[in-house]
Amino acid sequence: MRILINIILITISLSLFGQPKPIKPIVLSENDHEAEKILNSFNSKCQKLKSYTFDFAVNISDLEAKTKETYNGTYKNKGVKFFLKLKEMDVFTNGKMYYSVNYKSKEVQIQDYNQNLKKDLPFEQINNYKKKYKYRVKEVLDKNRKVIELVPLNKNNPIFKIDVVIQTQSNQLKSIKVYEKSGYRILYTISKLKENEKLSDTEFEFNSKNYSDFEILDL
Repeated sequence: MRILINIILITISLSLFGQPKPIKPIVLSENDHEAEKILNSFNSKCQKLKSYTFDFAVNISDLEAKTKETYNGTYKNKGVKFFLKLKEMDVFTNGKMYYSVNYKSKEVQIQDYNQNLKKDLPFEQINNYKKKYKYRVKEVLDKNRKVIELVPLNKNNPIFKIDVVIQTQSNQLKSIKVYEKSGYRILYTISKLKENEKLSDTEFEFNSKNYSDFEILDL
């Protein structure tokens, strides 16, 4: 299975691969002005944030096999730097180098950082919505929460739609649900969001002393 984001793929794709199943594509004739207003407001706030952290849960279900898996993690962001912590893996960058730490295999992979890695994060996808998606308000959950449906412009995208829940009063992202053509559904639920939290640059640096018994692979 081709999962939307590189970092989640690293952890999850070990067990989730499948052949695409035919799904009728969703067609939106034009963009929803209300959805655009909400997304613009959300993006405007995000661009002003110096840093933020949050916990999240990833729920993955396979419609055909009727299986479900859950992963929990923490995400920290400071400018171009980010740190993603999962149960058996850390993925982080100091803006220059990209580190992938696998605690199960006791292996650290190091490579040059490509900013596209950050753009592929589910939490960053909305920033590029105008170039990548058609969009509309799909559902009003309550007076403060609305579901925005994003439909990829690229028909070859393995994803046929994304549902984004935004709390409009605070301009906060609450959840993202990815619908894959392969039959998988991936739900990211965000909690404990902290904005403009003081984060030290050292939190995004690699310290080899912490991985003395790991194999270091410099790619």
